[in-house]
Amino acid sequence: MVISPLKFTDKEGVSYFISAGGVVFIELPTKKKKKVKNLYRKIGKYDFYNKTFIKYEKLYENAIFQKLGAFGFPYHLLKKLHTDKNYGLEKVVVEFPDMELYTITADKLFEKGFFLNYKNKGYEVRIYVKIEEFEKMYIHPRLKEKTIKEILGKYERKRRRKVR
Repeated sequence: MVISPLKFTDKEGVSYFISAGGVVFIELPTKKKKKVKNLYRKIGKYDFYNKTFIKYEKLYENAIFQKLGAFGFPYHLLKKLHTDKNYGLEKVVVEFPDMELYTITADKLFEKGFFLNYKNKGYEVRIYVKIEEFEKMYIHPRLKEKTIKEILGKYERKRRRKVR
């Protein structure tokens, strides 16, 4: 197996980069280039040996498209990894720190995934998959009794109180 970096740009102008260590970065096209050290934003990791894309999330609120209860992924990146014979994506994992690990096969992701129709100029095309399609692999012992919907429900109630 050859571990080689990958860099490509999709038709919307979004650039993707996978380092030799497997770290996955994304750069959204902007008219004004900020003077920063690194224009790329880290979105996850690709495990070359297990052929797995791991998406790291810090908060449930940011990870889930709440109206649909679905995780979103950069479509062109996953499709490129899945169809390229050197990478051969087999599994996608969503990982939360000290909490839960959700996994789905790449074939099932593309089969059950759906797109939302909105103007995506300047943003990556995202494929969404409902949470029910994922297998829950690990739950931290502190959170055994809580499910992701219960945590989201508490968040929604707090948000409604602030709005009123």
